[in-house]
Amino acid sequence: MANWDHGYVTDVAYTTNAYIETTPSWLAASAIILQHRPVDLTASFRYADLGCGNGLNAMVVAAANPKAQVWGFDFNPTHIENARELAARAGLTNIVFEEMSFEALAKGEADLPGRLDVMVSHGVLSWISLENQRHLAAAFDRWLRPGGLAYLSYNVATGWAAMEPLRLLMRQLADQGQRRSDQEVPDIVAALEQLKTGGALFFQAHPGLEARFEQLKRMDPRYIAHEFLNRDWHPVMFAEVAEMMSEARGQYIGSATLLENIDALSVPPNVVPAIAAVRDPVIRETMRDIGAAKAFRRDLWRRGGEPIPPLEQAARLDALGLVWTGKAMDGSIQFATPFGSLTGQPEFYTPMIELLRKGSVTLAQLRAIPALRDRPLGDFTQAATLLIGAGYAFPVSAIATQAETIASTARLNAALVQRTRLGVDMPCLASPVSGCSVGVTVMEVLAIGRMMEGTPADPERLTDHVLGDLGRSGRSLMNEGEVVRDPVQARAMVANAMREFVAGRLSVLKGLGIVPA
Repeated sequence: MANWDHGYVTDVAYTTNAYIETTPSWLAASAIILQHRPVDLTASFRYADLGCGNGLNAMVVAAANPKAQVWGFDFNPTHIENARELAARAGLTNIVFEEMSFEALAKGEADLPGRLDVMVSHGVLSWISLENQRHLAAAFDRWLRPGGLAYLSYNVATGWAAMEPLRLLMRQLADQGQRRSDQEVPDIVAALEQLKTGGALFFQAHPGLEARFEQLKRMDPRYIAHEFLNRDWHPVMFAEVAEMMSEARGQYIGSATLLENIDALSVPPNVVPAIAAVRDPVIRETMRDIGAAKAFRRDLWRRGGEPIPPLEQAARLDALGLVWTGKAMDGSIQFATPFGSLTGQPEFYTPMIELLRKGSVTLAQLRAIPALRDRPLGDFTQAATLLIGAGYAFPVSAIATQAETIASTARLNAALVQRTRLGVDMPCLASPVSGCSVGVTVMEVLAIGRMMEGTPADPERLTDHVLGDLGRSGRSLMNEGEVVRDPVQARAMVANAMREFVAGRLSVLKGLGIVPA
């Protein structure tokens, strides 16, 4: 590795990702639910992604919020080059990508016109040195305005403690190799597999590693390289992060993983009373993480700012919009927890889901459903938390219907389609309605691209186009782990996928504004 990388993997670019919890519309909804004032998305605001990688996350923010000023910072020049190229193709003029370290940001070297309204850093904290962790916190301190919102996510020691010895071995094996980091990954995984199947007692002493190791074997080698092969790998406890953020004058307000703000859905039932008996917020969060064996946190911090008055929260909640994600109910509404799945009250949630599936609605409209009119506001606050947190609804952006928003997200999506046609997998498209990224498959992206260019929603015609696009991009269809070489079988697979897409998913994507209505 080079001297400038501080032991961080830089010989291969990171995977391209976007994270809905970092988008302004999601953060605004979360702030309201947690009784704090959100950023005004109808005005110009300033947003920065620290450790932005290839920049897709920041580009979704810029496209869905064309009045915002957006910055992406990363110390890896390859990431910045990739981000700038895609942003230029998408015609995004309200975003700037800069090659810059956390230390330089902390020292104020960024060319920013003033303090920022929103700052986010996803996952990076766990992969950097203790010194750079302090630089990251100092960057929040220098650049976040009073009342501004910070999002900081990281691996937690409670869920990763048993992985540290294996992670160290993976790093040692990578260091002795002569190839690029991601190219070493298959041999590293094979070595671990040999230890496990050979009866290594460490795996028997930590049975929870079995599921984690099986998951690891299915991951992109580039992700594994960046997750496990850095010199520094520091899953932390909330108390350590709270100490850093207190120096940045940050106040913890809750989790962007919304379900985790409800104790009954976060930890086993018998643990809830122990947490409820504790007043100190740092100890409470530590107990939550131990109770859930938490592996990853998505913390929200505000720079100062008291909770908003209850009446102001009530008004903001009534104005909060929701749109259906397309998640199936399967007869009931389920909320996943670390200890199993809980079923929502059918008499309460079924009428809301039925209205939600017809189009975007506000919480006030849900409260006006005749069968639910007598329910208190607190029930609907929890319902919004559960519907968004469990993946049944996205928050609706305050500028969803503005022509500029629709046009800029369409340009970004067109650029993502073109990258997909060139053989680069793009995992999401941008929704002008939710202001968030929406996960999509390669075939869905290719079909949507053709529809954006005027092809009707006809499964047969889409099949012809998608087959051609797949072939030109050099991709092969897979069936049960084997490459499909029979053209008749390949066409049947694509045709079936297109029929399912047109019959089901297409209406959801139209509702989200990704496909023109």
